[in-house]
Amino acid sequence: MPRAKRRDSIERGYDEEGDFLIEEDQEDRFDEEVGSSDGHNEYSFPEEDEEEYDEDHFPFDEDGEREFENSNEYPNDDSADIEDEIGHRRGFEGRRPNSLQELLGSLAQSMESERQRINPDHSESTRRVNLADVFPEMFGVMGGPVRSQNPNSRILRLVQNVSNAQEDPYIAMESLREISEQLLMMNPLTAERIIPQDELLKAIVQILSSPFLQGELDLQLISCRCLYNFFEVNPDVITAAVEKDIIPALQDKLTEISYIDLAEQVLETLEFISRLHGAEILKSGGLNACLQYLDFFTTHAQRKAVTIASNSCARIRVTDFDNIQKVFPSLKEVFISGTDHIILGKVLNAFYGICGGLSKEGRMLETIFDFDLIERFMQLIRSPETSLEGKLKSLDILSQIAATSCSLSKQIIVSGKVMNMLNGCLNEYKKSSDSPLHETLMFVPKPLLTSISRFVVLLLPAEEEQVLSIDARKNVDLSDIDDHLTLLVKEISPVLVDFFTNTVDFDIRRYVLIAFARISTSLRSSNVSNIDKNVIGMIASSLTQNKYIFENSNCHDMKAGALLLGILSLTCSLVAKYATEFLLAFKREGIFDLLKSLSESLVNSEEINDNSNDSSIYEDDDTQTHDASNSDDDYEMEFDDMDIPDQVKPKKLTFNIFKKLRLNYLITEITAYINSLSQLSQGGESAMDELRDIDDLVLELQSMKHLPDSFEEWFQLWQKVRLSIFRPHFNISSFEFISTGLAKAMANLIPSTTLRSNVYQSSLVMAFGDKLADFVQILQSALTRLESFEIVECGLQGDEGRAGSLGKQMKIKLEYVGDLKEDKVPVNIQSIVVAIHCIASFKSLNDFLKHRIIQSQFLNSLLPGLSHANISQEDLQNWRFEFFISEKPVKSAATVFGTVFNEYVKDGRDTSEIWNDIQTIKYRKVEKVQDDTSVTDLYPLIAYETRQWNPADEIMKLLGCAKHSSLRDENFVNAKLSAKLSRQLEEPLVVAGGALPTWTLYVTRNFPFLFPFETRMFFLQSTSFGYGRLIQLWRNRTNSDKNAALDSSLQQLGRPTRHKLRISRKTIFLSALKIINKYGSTPNILEIEYQDEVGTGLGPTLEFYAVVSKEFARKSLGMWRHENCDSHDQKEFVDTSLFPAPILASKDEDRIVELFKHLGNFVSRSMLDNRILDFRFNRAFFEITHSVCRGGTLDLDDPKLLLGLLSLVDNQIAKSLGYLLDQQEQEDFQTMCLTFTLPGYDIELVENGREVIVDSSNVQEYIKKVIDQMLVTGIERQVKSFIEGFSRAFPYSSLLILTPEELTRLFGQVEEDWSTETLYSCMNADHGYTMDSPSVNDLILVMTTFSLEERRLFLQFLTGSPKLPIGGFKSLNPRLTVVLKHPEEGQKPDEYLPSVMTCANYLKLPKYSNKEILRSRISQAMNEGSGAFLLS
Repeated sequence: MPRAKRRDSIERGYDEEGDFLIEEDQEDRFDEEVGSSDGHNEYSFPEEDEEEYDEDHFPFDEDGEREFENSNEYPNDDSADIEDEIGHRRGFEGRRPNSLQELLGSLAQSMESERQRINPDHSESTRRVNLADVFPEMFGVMGGPVRSQNPNSRILRLVQNVSNAQEDPYIAMESLREISEQLLMMNPLTAERIIPQDELLKAIVQILSSPFLQGELDLQLISCRCLYNFFEVNPDVITAAVEKDIIPALQDKLTEISYIDLAEQVLETLEFISRLHGAEILKSGGLNACLQYLDFFTTHAQRKAVTIASNSCARIRVTDFDNIQKVFPSLKEVFISGTDHIILGKVLNAFYGICGGLSKEGRMLETIFDFDLIERFMQLIRSPETSLEGKLKSLDILSQIAATSCSLSKQIIVSGKVMNMLNGCLNEYKKSSDSPLHETLMFVPKPLLTSISRFVVLLLPAEEEQVLSIDARKNVDLSDIDDHLTLLVKEISPVLVDFFTNTVDFDIRRYVLIAFARISTSLRSSNVSNIDKNVIGMIASSLTQNKYIFENSNCHDMKAGALLLGILSLTCSLVAKYATEFLLAFKREGIFDLLKSLSESLVNSEEINDNSNDSSIYEDDDTQTHDASNSDDDYEMEFDDMDIPDQVKPKKLTFNIFKKLRLNYLITEITAYINSLSQLSQGGESAMDELRDIDDLVLELQSMKHLPDSFEEWFQLWQKVRLSIFRPHFNISSFEFISTGLAKAMANLIPSTTLRSNVYQSSLVMAFGDKLADFVQILQSALTRLESFEIVECGLQGDEGRAGSLGKQMKIKLEYVGDLKEDKVPVNIQSIVVAIHCIASFKSLNDFLKHRIIQSQFLNSLLPGLSHANISQEDLQNWRFEFFISEKPVKSAATVFGTVFNEYVKDGRDTSEIWNDIQTIKYRKVEKVQDDTSVTDLYPLIAYETRQWNPADEIMKLLGCAKHSSLRDENFVNAKLSAKLSRQLEEPLVVAGGALPTWTLYVTRNFPFLFPFETRMFFLQSTSFGYGRLIQLWRNRTNSDKNAALDSSLQQLGRPTRHKLRISRKTIFLSALKIINKYGSTPNILEIEYQDEVGTGLGPTLEFYAVVSKEFARKSLGMWRHENCDSHDQKEFVDTSLFPAPILASKDEDRIVELFKHLGNFVSRSMLDNRILDFRFNRAFFEITHSVCRGGTLDLDDPKLLLGLLSLVDNQIAKSLGYLLDQQEQEDFQTMCLTFTLPGYDIELVENGREVIVDSSNVQEYIKKVIDQMLVTGIERQVKSFIEGFSRAFPYSSLLILTPEELTRLFGQVEEDWSTETLYSCMNADHGYTMDSPSVNDLILVMTTFSLEERRLFLQFLTGSPKLPIGGFKSLNPRLTVVLKHPEEGQKPDEYLPSVMTCANYLKLPKYSNKEILRSRISQAMNEGSGAFLLS
């Protein structure tokens, strides 16, 4: 595309209060990032086709007029005189024209005056200028110029013809046709002025209802079409038409269909009417007429018919029940048997509206809803094809039915399908088929979790003591379905525990506590064992956390108090009814010890609470996602006069479940429950003997003066610990593990180290053996109990929060603190208020002020008599302003919001006040200095340094020690911390502002295994990829949520620039090296095109990354170890996992080091631009790079521990060295003929190494030298060069959040799921195909039989890359879509090859005659079609 013109100016504007408005520019975005790449637009190789960007641009946008509040900005009023003079010249006597009409009139008058001046003799006879002649298109009635005749007369005659339809139907029909066509070209004002509304409506209604014209079907069709066009042009006419009984006239046409086109046009017209007057259609009693012949209509007409019903039922009242009963069977039949998702969604809206209108009439709902419908709702909820909105509405309908109907509630429980429904609903969000529930829940939308929790609550009868809930008790007897209830509790209780643990949402946690209270009430004592025992840990950890929050707030935090009350109520219920099951467990978890401490805090705060007033009241209905209003206003349409909605939104269902709580009520109830539990805790069993033994063990560990030296000593120590905490009838609890001091004693034994192969780690794993998983579970429970990490919020709520906060502006007041005269700073910027985007940096403010100086100079030069400092452009470029907040200097790279926000947090102030106050920032002129940091470096390395978070840090260290085992990664993911991190990342303004709390940086860097991979990747993308990528990331998320309001706020910030480069396939690797060298650090998104090929976009770019990945693996480059290093085999590429060859094996060491630098940069660019690579890196490579980045070194003094790492590189050498270690006392080394040379290479390990024989005296030195060359010194330069190159795009240290195993998978070595089930769930069929089409089924069967190489070829053909992204087909974006490829006339499908659109992942598949031909054609296409992007 042509180069865009460079913009060097600033657009200016002011807000409604007259303050400067500083905005991100919408064309040249994120220039803080772009500006870091100097001069790359001049790059001439290869050819480029790019969007230009302005390196000097800054994010302001000022236009319009300013009401100057500060008189210092303009010292005199000379400008007013200039404005008056200009006004007189315009003929407005010193004022501007007030309207377009006045302006045009003045222009016409000026034209007439000019004509009279030129030809004064004709001034009398010349007519005045007619504006309609000057601007005919502006004053035309119907798009053309004004005619001399009155256009109304023609329309009136046409309407008169329509009124006389009975006399001449043909003339009436042609007149209606012309009116209909004229309406299409009119606007509302024109139609209202030209067309006699009442006459036309009366005539059309008469045509449709007249018995004499029933046979004139074409006339009636044109009448309906004309009426529809009239409605579209002027929606106000709809009400008048309804008053003239248009609804029954139209419905009569549907009772008996003799002309299908007329029927479908009637449906179109009624659908339009239903948007405004659905209630009238329902009351007319003819709604069934729209649905009775549904099967005979086209899909489009069917959707219109169902939409009529949906709109009519969306806002019903109780008085409409009789009409609802009549139409409900038809709706039910469509809903149960229908397959079209749009139709199902419309019917679902109708049911939702019916539930809303009859929500207080349980008997009515029970009359019309039956279990067949309930099963259908369950099917929709578990179906992956149902939208999130559809799932939420279905769950709300089920919740409403469960809340009002006892019999249907019992049927739902007896069906045994509740868990099946929930599993199907949640499995859609699994990242892999074996993902555990606690990982899956992190990706489930919060509204869905809320709806599920609420449904479970309403399904069960109310608890005996409703401390948190207020919904009416259902008189339902569950004794006759006890077995079914027990099964439900057994299945649902683990899910509820995971809901509570994995979310930090207050409403969800309250629902879970209420649900467990209802389970406790409903369940028999004999069946209590079916309650998931993890509820004990849930209660203990939540009690600890909320007690801490409640006490720190002086017992005023209402949320913590409400959760404490719910927890204590549940605990009391479980202990009172099921003491044998829970009492001892609660004691061992330290719950009663916590209650003593809490009781003391309540006593100390009693005086404060006695003085509390109504301001302490906490009221929170269940309205987070539902409108709580029940007034008649809900029935009013919410749209502008000319903006008719596509459909009527149903009245939102409300559920009044949560009790309104007062602080005094909370304190009183909590105190009462503490007293009750204290009495219940008396007596019972204890585990004192076992705890005494543990106390003795702790004393022994604390008294150790020296750490063990050998593996055997460490093993014996850890085994002793294991035997103490795991006994035949005793397993230590998390509370006991902490309270006895055992956790601290064990953690103190572990030295701080970054190396993987440490003796204490391997000995611990071996000592605990099959009990390691149990030990990890105890550690996880202890961590969940101990951590008290805080979530920081930006202070914005609703649409302004989350993604919307990125587009938020804040007001700041800039005050100059230097000498204005001496510094030559204009007076008008001494004190100025500006509105600025929160994510703008202080560098932007610096540029803004320099621009204001230029502007001030220009304005002063226009005003005579003003003295002003003359500053040259060159001098001004060297100016720099330094900014201060709270008397402390601010870095120019820091964001305005982040700096202000951190000051608020540091001072303990309410962060929400940031948006109410004008923040004062002082500044002064200083000598220009080099910026100290990049704008994109939000979190410098110091933020990640080790901090002590005792005692949680001790537990995390122990988990890190146990991590190096064969246990699955899921065992080490902490659900609570993961939920907290996910919630913290939902504050993008905090992230972009560099204001993340330090725990998120420290824990993710040092203990990444505590979080699932997807959460860590999102953290990495949010914190390390720069502002542009962060905004794009959130735009993608808002697009997936289809939230237009959020997306519009992000649109203001623009998007990263795409930089297109065109290269030749013949020199692709050399071109790649030049591109990496020149563009490796630019924040722009790189896109690749090939010379002489038409392909553009994602496909060619992915192929470029795949091809270059392969080229880096060429043996001829000499970068990698490979088998038969000295032989001349015919293979061009390294076919084993990639690990650097010793640097001494290369003839050109500097070239190898440079290639590794390019490789690192290439890999980081792929991550930045979200491109797929095709490497097979050896895991040991990233083990070593991670270690080097952390500053660690491998301990060569204990080579035995390094053999495990060496085995990843060369298993044969590792085995040989292991054998030498075992046999080092033998005397037969000389028979092996080993010398001090590196196996496989001609590298001497010592001077004259070829002559030095390995024997028992030097065998250990030989082993160390071999390991040193293979893992340390021999690859040190390559590793450091790789890290240096990688860090050109973003710091390699940010990559420490990912494990070496994950990096190898991320960069190409990932297993892919090509199973039939996966392909069916991840593929779309469209444009001629459905998922049931035989060709699509054959395609899936063929794909499942592909070999590994065929899979690579197919993916290369389809997407441009031979690999799928992490997550497989489910993560392919866009989704794989199969569409029908039509042959040309006279040709057969079998004669065509399939083709693709790589940018859209479209496979254009002809309809082949059989599966064998399909496989043959696909094989031919993917073998011959790769390697070029041409038109298909």
